[in-house]
Amino acid sequence: MTNKEESILVANTDQFRLLEIDSRGRNRGPSHLLMKKLDPCGMHVLSQHFLHGEEELRGVWMCKVKSDIEPVICVMDNCIGKISTLTTTYSGAENER
Repeated sequence: MTNKEESILVANTDQFRLLEIDSRGRNRGPSHLLMKKLDPCGMHVLSQHFLHGEEELRGVWMCKVKSDIEPVICVMDNCIGKISTLTTTYSGAENER
C-alpha cells in the first residue's frame, strides 16, 4: 500500500490551461509568457500545495515548456474543486508495475 506522501498530482497542458483560467482574479497564477511557452504535449507536476483560505489551494507547479528539459516553476491559486477534477494522481505503486 502506498503512502499519501508518495502520491503526486499532474496535469496535462489542456488541464493546466483550464487551471490557469480558474486562477484569474486570484492572488497567484502563471504569466502569459509561460502559458505561450507550455509544451502542448507536456505534463506539469504540482510539486507542493497547501490550503490558502477556505476554498483555495496554493500550488507550486513544475511546468514543461517547449524545447527545454528544465521545468519552469510557477505558483498558482485554484479552487479546491478544480484541482480535484483537473489533475491526475500518480503514486509510487504505479511505477512498480
